[in-house]
Amino acid sequence: MAGNQSNVTVTYHETFLDANNYLNLLVSPYFNSSNPQTIYARVENSEGLYAVSEVILEVVDCLIDNDNDGVANAQEDLNGDGNLANDDTDNDGIPNYLDDDDDGDSVDTLTEITGIGAGFTESQYTFIDTDADLIENYLDNDDDGDGILTVFEDYNNNGTPLDDDQNNNGIPDFLDPDVTVLSFFETELNTIKLYPNPTSGIVTIQSSNLTEITELTIYNLQGQVLVSDNKTHVNGNLQIDVSSFEDGVYFVRIDSVESSVIIRVIKK
Repeated sequence: MAGNQSNVTVTYHETFLDANNYLNLLVSPYFNSSNPQTIYARVENSEGLYAVSEVILEVVDCLIDNDNDGVANAQEDLNGDGNLANDDTDNDGIPNYLDDDDDGDSVDTLTEITGIGAGFTESQYTFIDTDADLIENYLDNDDDGDGILTVFEDYNNNGTPLDDDQNNNGIPDFLDPDVTVLSFFETELNTIKLYPNPTSGIVTIQSSNLTEITELTIYNLQGQVLVSDNKTHVNGNLQIDVSSFEDGVYFVRIDSVESSVIIRVIKK
């Protein structure tokens, strides 16, 4: 096998048999006969050892918008390598050009590039960056830069943060840095202590109402669920183990019978 050697020769063939026998090498430019089309790559090292593997060719029109999110395919090649399949901002396994919510914040991309309630059309692509961090809102999962992920600013728990405006100033909370989870759950937070924070392993949750806690969920910075309901009772407290996590910032969501509280935890 060629393995990870650098001194290899790569050739492409239309059939496995041709690749195996080093016949009918494809030359550039090559015009595929179907879309998608399977061809075969032969990778051979200087000793004559080789491996053959399938390669899927798929032609994508970069002038169209496959996911109808208002961003043309060509603009979704964020790393500029010509391959749309490896651009996946929210790491959900769906490439951005097929994903209508590129940052996974539960606000669709079309809404984030045209402005909230601005009445724009999808042809009016505007660079909108609420927190001035040079990351457009449609690629930013914390649009107002308040440290609380947009997906967590759905304070009324109806599945979207678009209609949450706790201080009634006409600005959705996920675009308003003056509104955070802490300011609207002070009563609940006063009864909950989470320590140590930062932590290197075990996190203890102390509360006078542990029996009312229905679920604990840990999210990463992309808003993806890492652990759900993984808790143990120790000496009258709840404990969760994050020792296997990489160092970084995480969010612990504590759901009770009446409300939810989200607390940032640093693993180091």
